[in-house]
Amino acid sequence: MSLMVVVNSVEKGCPVILNLEHVREIAPWKDGGCAIFLSDSTRILVKDPFSQFEQFAMQPVKAEDIAARFPTKKGKKEDHTPLEIPKL
Repeated sequence: MSLMVVVNSVEKGCPVILNLEHVREIAPWKDGGCAIFLSDSTRILVKDPFSQFEQFAMQPVKAEDIAARFPTKKGKKEDHTPLEIPKL
């Protein structure tokens, strides 16, 4: 199933439904809005802000991000010593 979004087309002057599977690049305009480049080399100009499309982008996660999201309890030190395997 495709992911579709509604955008406001500058050229057509109305809302259009866009299939995000065909989008190759989204570039913000300094005057507002975005240029959306499709896989068939066409370009669509939209009035929608770049921030609307950022939710669809993957962002790398660092160890610091995880530590900030799930802090350890104060005063409690985590034990990272390896488990000892008994000899038979």
